[in-house]
Amino acid sequence: MFLRRDPRRNSCGTFAVAGSDFRGPPVRLRTKLVLTFVAAGAVPAVLCAAVAWKATSRLAESTGHRFEAIAADSLDKVDRFLFERYGDVQAFGFNSSVRDAAKWPKDAASAAAHPIVGAMNDYMACYGIYGLMVLVDTKGKVIAVNSKDAAGRPLATDTVYAMSFADAPWLRDALEGRFLTTDSLTGTVVEDAMPDDLLGRFYPASTVSGGSAAPLAMGFAAPVRDARGEIVGVWKNWMRFDFVTGMLEAPADALATEGLSSARFHLVRANGQPIVSVDANGAAATTIAPQHEAVTRAMRGEAGSGSFLASDGNGTSTVGFAPEVGASGYRGMGWGLVSEVDERQTLAGIAAIRTQLVGSVGASIAVVVVLAFVVARMLLTPIRSLTDRLKDIAEGDADLSKRAFDGRNDEAGELAQWFDKFVERIEAIVVEVKTGAAQIDSGVALVSQSTQAVAADATSQAANLDNIAQQLRSIHQATEETAKRVRQADEIGDRSHAASSRGRDEMSRMSSAMQEILAGSSEVSRIIKVIDEIAFQTNLLALNAAVEAARAGDAGKGFTVVAEEVRSLAQRSAEAARSTNEMIATSVERAKRGAEVADRVAAALVEINSATLEVKEILNGITDSSETAARGVNEITSSVTSLNEVTNRTAGQTEEMAAAAEETASQAASLRDLAGSFTVSER
Repeated sequence: MFLRRDPRRNSCGTFAVAGSDFRGPPVRLRTKLVLTFVAAGAVPAVLCAAVAWKATSRLAESTGHRFEAIAADSLDKVDRFLFERYGDVQAFGFNSSVRDAAKWPKDAASAAAHPIVGAMNDYMACYGIYGLMVLVDTKGKVIAVNSKDAAGRPLATDTVYAMSFADAPWLRDALEGRFLTTDSLTGTVVEDAMPDDLLGRFYPASTVSGGSAAPLAMGFAAPVRDARGEIVGVWKNWMRFDFVTGMLEAPADALATEGLSSARFHLVRANGQPIVSVDANGAAATTIAPQHEAVTRAMRGEAGSGSFLASDGNGTSTVGFAPEVGASGYRGMGWGLVSEVDERQTLAGIAAIRTQLVGSVGASIAVVVVLAFVVARMLLTPIRSLTDRLKDIAEGDADLSKRAFDGRNDEAGELAQWFDKFVERIEAIVVEVKTGAAQIDSGVALVSQSTQAVAADATSQAANLDNIAQQLRSIHQATEETAKRVRQADEIGDRSHAASSRGRDEMSRMSSAMQEILAGSSEVSRIIKVIDEIAFQTNLLALNAAVEAARAGDAGKGFTVVAEEVRSLAQRSAEAARSTNEMIATSVERAKRGAEVADRVAAALVEINSATLEVKEILNGITDSSETAARGVNEITSSVTSLNEVTNRTAGQTEEMAAAAEETASQAASLRDLAGSFTVSER
């Protein structure tokens, strides 16, 4: 039996690994893991922050739209209020004590106790919004003036009887029919809001907003007709403008309670000149310039909002503006209303949200990075340990008695356990090699003895025959062992094939389950989008409902409509929410199915791996048996040849056996060196 030196064995007695000439530094798995974790954590956070940032921009726009709606709603309330004043003066003129001119008082003394003055005082107390009422004839002579204010306090109006309104524009307009007229409304002369000196005789300017020496007032005048329909006089009411101002103070107060203390409303005339400016404290010290962009656009009939220069010229304001469009047939005076709030207040909440967004995203990314390094360390530490162990074995420190398993109860621990089993298998092979080397040494001694015996006496052939019989028995046993192991390998191959088939089937089922989960996730995304849209519309409708709730009078009708819309949207939101819950439950169930399938696949793969290892062990055994049989056959051949030529070539056989003994001794020495490079456990 001759042993050949393996060409892969180097001069140091170790084996060179094919393909071990690594070029360049290895790709670091830690870097890939960290980048993957950071991408998976940071990208969604940045996307969510971008969506939220865009939402805050929309919130800023909706704030401007809200101020626009407040301006339009406030003007609508003012127009409804003035529409009623438009009809009051006409109704007063139908009083029975007024229509009979023959019964009118002749002078101030007789007017004091006249029914007309009594009716005027009753009207003053009932409505509470007028400062002065006067009845004049067609020449402008004063017939009657109220003698009490709205609170029932006496007014020194006797001096009014001495006045003449013959040149008053409202008198000429009323007599000539120049009324504020629309398709459905006529009969009243309406004077724009102006400081009124006559009203200032009885009411101080401080009680009416406007900042002028005389209080602001609006005049409403209508002809008085007798029973035949002839004009016999004109009735005029001076409405105190502080009631209109109060309508503008209400939304300013409401905004102030929300933290928008800088809220200010500017009412302007058709020519852009300011009428009154109010804030939460009443009259504002600063009015708005006619050339302000919001004023000019409102005078062009536009309604809108945006960021404009503040009315006082300091900074910018969030502004909403609207033109007067009239109400209930009353066309209005062509006014415009501008609402403004310091942009620092309107955007304060948005700025805080954006600051929180930036901080949250930054903190999230920092946490993700830290977690990425921690997880990468946890995953890579056992891998590095196994790598170092393999490196030690490959580079010469072939201590097969060391083990890599450190007690970890996870996949890394399982990998270390299987590595230890692999090392144990290698260790068993090395032990067998050492045993074989010892047996070779024994064989060399036997060959030496046989050589001496052949040289000394031919009777040593009997020993050769005994050796042949022994080798034949060994061959027979090795052959039977080989057949047995081949049968076992066939059975294990069948088990491995079946396990592989089950693994493929389970993997297919897992793929189907994952597809179902993906489909369910898409449905969930669609429904969530619907909920988001409905929530957004519900928010807008709720805002409109809140505005409508602040209205007085007929404004409640609008609130009913908005409330119905809000309920409808709420129902849609509930349905979408239920659908979302069902889809989420389905996704969870499918995920469970996927997990179960994955477990079965893992079990099948473990079984396949186990079967493969068994096949490997059996094949190794077959290889050893085959080598033993081959050695036996070689020895038998040599022995038979020796027996055939023993007579005439005894000396030649002795030399050949001596040479074979030397070669065997050399191979045994090499085998001992190779086995000695591995350190094994004591057995």
